[in-house]
Amino acid sequence: VIELYDSHGIPPELVKEKVEKMGLKVEVPDNFYEVIAQRHYKPEVKPKASVYDRYEEYLKKLPETKLLYYEDPRARRFRARVLACLDGRYVVLDKTAFYPEGGGQLYDTGYIKHSKGVSRVLEVQKHKHYVIHVVDKPVPAGEEVECEIDWNRRARLTRHHTATHIILGAARRVLGSHVWQAGSKKDENEARLDISHYKRISREELEKIEELANKVVMENRKVNVKFVDRGEAERTYGFRIYQGGVVPGEKLRIVEIEGWDVEACGGTHCATTGEVGF
Repeated sequence: VIELYDSHGIPPELVKEKVEKMGLKVEVPDNFYEVIAQRHYKPEVKPKASVYDRYEEYLKKLPETKLLYYEDPRARRFRARVLACLDGRYVVLDKTAFYPEGGGQLYDTGYIKHSKGVSRVLEVQKHKHYVIHVVDKPVPAGEEVECEIDWNRRARLTRHHTATHIILGAARRVLGSHVWQAGSKKDENEARLDISHYKRISREELEKIEELANKVVMENRKVNVKFVDRGEAERTYGFRIYQGGVVPGEKLRIVEIEGWDVEACGGTHCATTGEVGF
């Protein structure tokens, strides 16, 4: 039952109805959705060698990067202190509003202004407790610098991320509650959402999903983001919050489109669905 649902999107109720006609007994465990969520949890494995591993001992001496992109997701500019510029390419700030790649969402780009000029931020990655900014020119360590995010890029990534949540909610309403996210990618110019379903989506179903998604956009529903204790989140919303797989940690960042979709998600999101556009 679990395999049919997880791999093919066939709901347990349908399996039970069909199979019991064949004289076979079907037992659906009480913690069915918890088991499904755990299947999507990828246990920690030894990470692949990273370009940042060579700086491990040095990074350990630095304080953790303060994540401004969660504290103030609308911050386009901010000031920060440069804690390190490793090999003239990898900048560590005491705090940052640059979003690092993660959760299927691409990293931010932008600029860092300093006493020697301006350095372009080409890529942003998270390495353990530190956010690493890959730059085109060295940034002087110890300086207080002015940083600016490429807001057009961030806004497009943000709209695409919220859009995938809207479409997942629409797909579940059109195709059935068995639909589960199987993967996603939010790029600057487009986004992709993979879902589990037991047959090819028809043209009519696709049009209905599109219609519902655009309706939610036009309703301009609020998108609420909050950090919640894991136990409380699971009791309140169920294991459906783990659409992208089970997230580690005692606190979960919950993204809720009012009356439509709730997920544990670390990405950036619009304040309302209307910001997504058609």
